[in-house]
Formats: sequence, C-alpha cells, structure tokens
Amino acid sequence: MDHVSELGALALATRIRRLLELLLRDGKRVYRAAGVDFEVRWFAVFHLLTKRSPLSITEIAQLLGQRHPTIIQVIEELTRHSLVRSTRDTSDSRRRHIELTAEGRKLAKRLQPIWRAFEEAGREVTTEAGNDFIASLNQLEIAIGRESMFERISAKLKGTEGEKNND
Repeated sequence: MDHVSELGALALATRIRRLLELLLRDGKRVYRAAGVDFEVRWFAVFHLLTKRSPLSITEIAQLLGQRHPTIIQVIEELTRHSLVRSTRDTSDSRRRHIELTAEGRKLAKRLQPIWRAFEEAGREVTTEAGNDFIASLNQLEIAIGRESMFERISAKLKGTEGEKNND
C-alpha cells in the first residue's frame, strides 16, 4: 500500500484525482490508438450535443453540472476543430445556440464503438472491484450536494475551536 492509500478518507480528493488522472491518460491513449482526433475533456459536452442539440451554453452547463467558463473553453476548442458551430439566439443576442457541424456528426458516428468499449470496460472494472462504484459515486455526489466538504470541515473545525475554549 502506498502512503496516499494508507491515509484513507483524509486523502479522498487526492485518491479521486489520482484515479481521474489514470482514467484520462488511458482515455487519451485509446483515442490516439484509434486514430481519432478527440480530447477526453470534450467528451461530456460533445456527447450531450449528440443527444440534444442545439443547446445554449447555460443549458449545457446546467445539464452537465459544470461551470460556465469550463463549458465555454470546451466549446471554443470544439469550434476550432470544426466540430460544433454556434448561432446567436434571435430573441436574445447574448445567448448562443451550440450544435454539431456535419464534421462533428461524422466524428460522433466514428466514436460510437469506442464509447461502447469505454462503457463495457467501465462496467468490467467496477464489477472486478466488487462493488457498484457508479451507485457509490452517485451517492457521494448527492451527499456532497446536500452539504459540501467545506461546510462539513468548517463545522468540525468550529467544534474543535469550542473544545479548545473549554480547556
């Protein structure tokens, strides 16, 4: 066991980041090996647009639970690669509608078997781990949504300060 693993819940964010880095690295390798010019960070936005399009940036951010600036960065990258286009909303010029281009739709078809393989491998590894990681991840997100780690840690620190004042 390595040091980070030994830390258990204390290193929760570090463990998740480490796992994320492994998954992102392998995802990148998969796309490269398949000869597909696709970045792992584009996945959620691009996949959403294959299912629901056109969407505004605000709608994309809400549906993915991601920050607006992050979505804008991904949209800009996808636009530079000619995979999406944006059009101004005729009723509100501040809003843009994002949709796949013909090239984006063509790439989406090419990605389908790769994404099926990702899904199958994901199911395989979670089964091999002996738990329903996806269900656990859902529950973790719900718990943190109810009360953030900041709120939880702050409350514990206030409790600790109260104990010090009683000494």
